[in-house]
Amino acid sequence: MATQSLKPIDKREVVRVDNQQGHQRRQRIVENRAGERRQMVARLTNLMLILLTALEGLIGFRVALKLIAANPANPFASFIYGLSQLFVAPFLNLTISPGAEGIVLEVPSLIAMAVYAFAGWLVIRLTWVLLYRRGTRTVETYEAE
Repeated sequence: MATQSLKPIDKREVVRVDNQQGHQRRQRIVENRAGERRQMVARLTNLMLILLTALEGLIGFRVALKLIAANPANPFASFIYGLSQLFVAPFLNLTISPGAEGIVLEVPSLIAMAVYAFAGWLVIRLTWVLLYRRGTRTVETYEAE
């Protein structure tokens, strides 16, 4: 007794033939579902990259504002500090932040940027490894008289 594999169909092929008054047009369409999955994975990872870039930029603004001794009462600086606090908080007591005359090098924020960059890279690579399968779509058209 033969067993059938229950894996999803990745390839679909359609051949269309059109005969009209001595002219024949034949079109062969091969569609690979894996290619569609690849596009979905690419969109998903691009979205992850956008979010990661926004997070890195936010923390980078925080570091820059601390380096130029920005006034924390300023609405823009206050907004950046408040928004980035959630992401930097787990790293704040990790090490000291050297400073002089109001200028602060917030080392924990730099560590947070490195950790988030690595974690983002890892998640994106895992997404590709787990969801990606190679695929193609080809269309061949033959016309004869």
